[in-house]
Amino acid sequence: MKQIQILALSLMALGWTSCSSNDNEEKEQPKVVLTTPEQQKEKLEKVTTDLVNKVHANDFKNVQDVLEDLDNANTETVETWWDAIVDEIPKLTRVARFAGTPEYQNYTALYRASNFVGHFRLVDKKWVKENGTFNDLQFSFADRNGKPCVARLTTSGKETAVKDKYLNSEKSPVYLWDYDAATDTYTKRLLESGRRYENTWMLPENVALTLTQGGTTIMDVKVNTQLSSGQLTSTTKVVVKTNVKINNYEIDVKRAWADVAKGASADVKVMVNGETLLAAHAEAEGSYNVEKEEGKAGKASVVCDILGEMQLRLSTDNLQAYSEKLDEVTTSDKYSKAEIDALIAQANREMSITLHYDNNSEASARVYMNALADGGYEWTDENGKLHVAKYWNYEPVIEFADKTTYAFEDYFTSARFNTVVDLVNDLVRDFENEFNK
Repeated sequence: MKQIQILALSLMALGWTSCSSNDNEEKEQPKVVLTTPEQQKEKLEKVTTDLVNKVHANDFKNVQDVLEDLDNANTETVETWWDAIVDEIPKLTRVARFAGTPEYQNYTALYRASNFVGHFRLVDKKWVKENGTFNDLQFSFADRNGKPCVARLTTSGKETAVKDKYLNSEKSPVYLWDYDAATDTYTKRLLESGRRYENTWMLPENVALTLTQGGTTIMDVKVNTQLSSGQLTSTTKVVVKTNVKINNYEIDVKRAWADVAKGASADVKVMVNGETLLAAHAEAEGSYNVEKEEGKAGKASVVCDILGEMQLRLSTDNLQAYSEKLDEVTTSDKYSKAEIDALIAQANREMSITLHYDNNSEASARVYMNALADGGYEWTDENGKLHVAKYWNYEPVIEFADKTTYAFEDYFTSARFNTVVDLVNDLVRDFENEFNK
C-alpha cells in the first residue's frame, strides 16, 4: 500500500490504540461542514502539515547522544552482578523422579525489584559497582561533553504478587548417548536434570525511571499500577496510569483500566511544549472467560482528536458481531459476490466511523467497508463442469458529505497528497539519520 494510504489508516488506527479526555467538546461548534473531496483534501493536508511541523527529530538529540555514549561501555561487571542475583533467586523445592520419564528439579522463584538495587559508575568506559547499601538502581557517567548524567530506577508503594502459568519457565534435561562397541548399541544416560520454574513477580505499585544530564531531567517515566489480584480470575481488575516525558514531549495515560468481567477504557494525550497534538478516549464493554481463554466484546466507542482540528469517531453496539462478520468474509471461498456484499453490509450496520473537523457534531465523511476480490481458483467436476471459486477480502471506503465515494487506495494517493508524503518522508528520514548514526 502506498505511503499516504498507510498514513491515513494510521491516523484512524490511533483511535483504536490511543485514548483521552475530550478537552475540546465545550468549544463552540462551527456551522460549516466540509462536503466535497477537494475541500477535505485541503483540510487533511493542513492538519497533517500542522502535526508534522510540530515534531522534530533533533528534539531528541541529547537523549540519543547520551545513549550513543554508552554503546561501547564494558558491561561485564553489571552482567556478573545481574546473573548472580538471578541464579540465587530460584529455590529448590523437590526432586521428582518418575520411572521411564525424564528427571526434573522443581524450583520456585520470587522476583522483586528490591533484589535488583545498586549503584554503578562508568570509569574509563567500564562500569564499576560502588560499595554500600542502596534502595534504587543507578548508573552515573559523564557524557561526551563532560556533563554528569544519572539514570535512576526506583520503586515504591504496595507490591502485588503476580503469578500465572504463562510466567513459568522450563529447561529440558540433557542426555548423553553411550556407545557399547561389543553390542553395537547406544544407551541414553541423564547428564543434567531438567528444571521447572514456578515464577512469581512482585509488581510494585509505582515505578519511576529518570535520566538527568547536567542536573536537568531529559527523560522521566512514571508508571502507577493497581491490581485487584495477582492472578487472572473472573474478578481481576487492573488500573494503570503512565506519564512519559522526553524533553518537551509528553505522553500521558490518565487512566487505563480493565475489568475481566466488564470491559476496558483508556485516556491518552500526546503533547509538545504543553500543546496537545493527539488526544483520545476509548472504552469497550466485554468479558473474558479465564477457564475457556476466550472473550466477548459488546459496545465500544472511540474519539480521537488531532490538534483540535480533526476528530475521528467510532462507535458500535456489538464489536463482537462486527469482527466476526468481517472474519467470515476472509475465511470462506464458498460465497457469491451477493452473499459477500450481504455479510459486509451486516458488518457496516454494526459500526459507525465518522470524520469531523473543528469539533463539528455533523460528520464531513464516513468510512465503511466494501468487498474486494482476493484471488481464487477453479476446478472441473466429474461431469466436466467448470467451477470457479473466489477468495474475498474487504477494503475501507470513504464517503464524503456530498455522497462522493472513493476506495482508500484511490483517494489517498501519493499524487493527490504529494506535499504531505514529502513532508512525512522528510520527517522519517530525519529520525533515521538521528538514531541510526
